[in-house]
Amino acid sequence: MLICTPLRGWSFHYATLTEIIVYFLLTFFLLKKNTQHIGLCLLGIIIGRYVLDLPVLLTDFNSTRISLMVPIGSSLGTLLGFIYFKVKKWITLAVSAIVVLVFSFVLEPQWRDYVTYDSLPEGLNVSPFKVETENDSLKMASINKKYVVLDFWSSSCGICRREFPLVQDLHEQIQKEKNEVFLTSVFVKYGDEQFADGQKILADYNCTFPMVSVSGNDSILKYLNIQGFPTVIILDENKEVIFKGSLERAKKKLATY
Repeated sequence: MLICTPLRGWSFHYATLTEIIVYFLLTFFLLKKNTQHIGLCLLGIIIGRYVLDLPVLLTDFNSTRISLMVPIGSSLGTLLGFIYFKVKKWITLAVSAIVVLVFSFVLEPQWRDYVTYDSLPEGLNVSPFKVETENDSLKMASINKKYVVLDFWSSSCGICRREFPLVQDLHEQIQKEKNEVFLTSVFVKYGDEQFADGQKILADYNCTFPMVSVSGNDSILKYLNIQGFPTVIILDENKEVIFKGSLERAKKKLATY
């Protein structure tokens, strides 16, 4: 649904929550106005929702599955709206609210983590790959640290921007406590974006951690099977991937080193 599309760049679980609420209300009020054509109303709501998304999901499922819970949320909202239309009791509304919150803030993040992070084969080594620096390029094999933390992000990722202060905190912590760890953000460029665009975004957030960049079609993204942003990768001293996950999970992993 168009009203929820901008929210996907900011937060998938809030986009899911909005989708459910919108379709709950839409279903309830449409059924209330058309009590003689309940079946047709429900069919129209479902078809109207999936007529645009379904072809995209079917033709490019691997790239779009990260947001799958958002359209599923519309079906859940329609179902809950129908149930409340049939059973107009406070207990129905209360149970619906619990279901909505669990779906949006528990199941949706679990699905997103599964798609984004739990698809990394063992033994991946990024030594041959290069990334762009401000005036040159940097070969991953040349980074002489015991551990390397790569935080992949894009300019359109609202979640990435919200996590910048957390990345900054981790960077400062590493500088003070973990000399054997090197952290850098990896700005993934799309369209006509330049290295300087990423620098400007970080400057706007008062971030001082290092930044390198790769293009959106760079082979390292495919090699690491990066499906969405932000994604944090941790490498060992041989530049083999030992972790792929969220920033929160990465911090816990680093604490064990």
